[in-house]
Amino acid sequence: MSDKPQPRLFETLRDVGVALLAIAHTRLGLASIELGEERDRLLQRALLGVTAVFALAMSAAVFTMLVVIVFWDTWRVQVLAGFLVLYAGFGLWCVARLRALSRSAPALLEQTLSELERDIETLRR
Repeated sequence: MSDKPQPRLFETLRDVGVALLAIAHTRLGLASIELGEERDRLLQRALLGVTAVFALAMSAAVFTMLVVIVFWDTWRVQVLAGFLVLYAGFGLWCVARLRALSRSAPALLEQTLSELERDIETLRR
């Protein structure tokens, strides 16, 4: 027999449990960081988007009023109809673009899931 004491089953199971908890802790930390970053990006986009919409709406309204005033006596209906088509077309384009961006967005917690898959493969070996 050897001089080294053999590890006991419960000690080995405990060590495996501790290792698994450490892995889970690391991955949850990564998930927390990813969620925080995504929250910050979303908030930044929302604030910039609201500000841009307000500024563009105000400038479009003032520009529309200016053009309608200039053409009030001769082409007011045609000018208003033209602006209606322009704004509706731009709005529809924005909706289509937003849908396309939403479809191509990366999966939430993509890196965390990738790391967990690598951990599973490592533990299976």
